[in-house]
Amino acid sequence: MKRFKTAMIPVFLLAVLLGSNTVIARAAMQSVSPYALNAARVSLTALIYLISFALIPGWRWPRDLSVWLQAGLWGIFGFALPLTAFMHVLTYFSSGVTSLFGTLSPVVVAILAHFLLQDERLTLLKIAGSLIAFGGVAIILFSGETGLGGLVQADPRGYLWAAVGVLSGSGSVVYSRRFLSNMESIQATGIRTVVAAPILIAVAIFTGNFQFQPLLHGGNLLGLIYLASIGTFVIFILEFHVIQSFGAGPASQMNYLLPPIATGLGVLFLGEQISLVFVTGMLVIFIGLFLVNYTPRPQPTPDPQIP
Repeated sequence: MKRFKTAMIPVFLLAVLLGSNTVIARAAMQSVSPYALNAARVSLTALIYLISFALIPGWRWPRDLSVWLQAGLWGIFGFALPLTAFMHVLTYFSSGVTSLFGTLSPVVVAILAHFLLQDERLTLLKIAGSLIAFGGVAIILFSGETGLGGLVQADPRGYLWAAVGVLSGSGSVVYSRRFLSNMESIQATGIRTVVAAPILIAVAIFTGNFQFQPLLHGGNLLGLIYLASIGTFVIFILEFHVIQSFGAGPASQMNYLLPPIATGLGVLFLGEQISLVFVTGMLVIFIGLFLVNYTPRPQPTPDPQIP
């Protein structure tokens, strides 16, 4: 219990930073396309990585081409694609609803890992939790809830982008466990970011959204700097610290904290709304997440009786 209480401080901070990411990104997209925002954000983060690797002792780029290939693929399909997808989700849904869709990732990871990883199998408890979590999303989906008020109707494209984001993000977790488990995390995420940056720039140019001028003024510039530095680079360092120091269990608690925090920040700063349907769906998803992440305590082995 003491270990869990100690972990809650950095885990809560991580959830606050991720929640603020969602709100700041949605505010910036009122004047700039998600393609341009992603390209600028990840390019600036890549620059931070390049400077860090040049200045911090012990940080060295790997020389093995296969390492660059594997981590580079992770950068394209496990970073650039889900980031683009969830930025589009923010154009159709509130910060709270978007973060709620993101909580399905641990459920999808558990399902994919069952079929693709030999050491991670589904149990009846995890299957039940997965079904309950998907049921919570179904409540929100079939109600047409957007979190943006009754006058804003749900758009099927928002659900499609959410599915792309969850599937690509979850698939990247399984991919990293299978192919990148022996790689240093700072190297893997550095390569991922450096590879993703030119891809996102090319996508912005190809789609005709290479307009960065709105990001260079006032609050948008501050938001961009925050998203690239604290919202991406520092969040990775903090998340890595939580997993290393406290384990994956306490780190998974962030899935419960993020939606309420993102929802609260969205209501406070962007005028987003909370409905009874949204709260109901959130509670159902949380129940499912709890069952997916629940690990029964092993029963103590009784001491053999001495005759």
